[in-house]
Amino acid sequence: MGACMIVEVNTWFLIARRALNKRGDRMFAGGVSRWKSIRTLAISSCFYITWFVIRLVIYPYLLVVILREWMKESERVGTPLNIIAVTPLMQLVFIFMNMKWTVDLIRSKLKGRGTSKGL
Repeated sequence: MGACMIVEVNTWFLIARRALNKRGDRMFAGGVSRWKSIRTLAISSCFYITWFVIRLVIYPYLLVVILREWMKESERVGTPLNIIAVTPLMQLVFIFMNMKWTVDLIRSKLKGRGTSKGL
């Protein structure tokens, strides 16, 4: 389960995006410094890359790893109800939440109107 903590890298970029652009300035717009635009572009790029790689690739892959470990433990103890049984369920919950948040993120970017939530 410790591998699931890699998602905090993405969370750091989310927080950095919000903290370093509190006014919500558009990159390379009039009145926005080149440095701020480049910094915002770099952090936003890292945010989106880590979002899709971690939440949509690594997390589903971790489900496979977790299922293998659960099956090994089930064979070892002779029952599918063992201490590891909760981990595949929790990983499925995490995957579902990541999918929902990804849909929300894409919808917010496609909408393009109204105030931003900082995503």
